[in-house]
Amino acid sequence: KIEFTIPPNTTFQSINANGLVCLTPAVGAGGLVSCTVGALAAGATGTFDITVQISVGGLEETAPPGQTAFLTAYAAWVARTG
Repeated sequence: KIEFTIPPNTTFQSINANGLVCLTPAVGAGGLVSCTVGALAAGATGTFDITVQISVGGLEETAPPGQTAFLTAYAAWVARTG
């Protein structure tokens, strides 16, 4: 199981997690992203991307007028035995 808490001053936008089964907050909300990996062989690897919108108090002040600031976090995982 992989869990990611949406950081303060951001809201969930999307996830790209091929091969994982994920529960996410609604788009525009905060909360917890929880993904189940399933049965894997030792040494198996994978990646996922979570995109959040940066809100008030974040970096949105640096976005050009009329545009919104987004951040995509990239993470990788490796299956281990024991």
